[in-house]
Amino acid sequence: GSGVVLLARSLVFSGETVVIDHGRGLVSVLSHLSYVSVSEGDVVSMGATVGTSGRTGLGAVTPHLCFSVYLHSINVDPEALMDPGLWTTAR
Repeated sequence: GSGVVLLARSLVFSGETVVIDHGRGLVSVLSHLSYVSVSEGDVVSMGATVGTSGRTGLGAVTPHLCFSVYLHSINVDPEALMDPGLWTTAR
C-alpha cells in the first residue's frame, strides 16, 4: 500500500534498504536492493517502484530481495497481507 519512506540508505548487514511506514502501525522493509529510487520522506503509492533487487549487504552472494512486514513492531508474514494479483515476475 501507499506510505511514507522512513529510511532509504545503505546499511551494513541489509545493504541498500528501504523502510516504508504505511500508517496504523504497519511498516515494510525491503533490503539487499541493488538500486534505491526513493528518498527519505517521499510519499509512495501502492505499486510504485522503490528499487531493484540485488545482492548488497553482508552475506548477500546471490541476487535476491528480503521483504519484511511489521505490525506494531511485531514481525508478520507479508504473504498474508498481499493480493497475489498485484505481483508480477520480471523476466
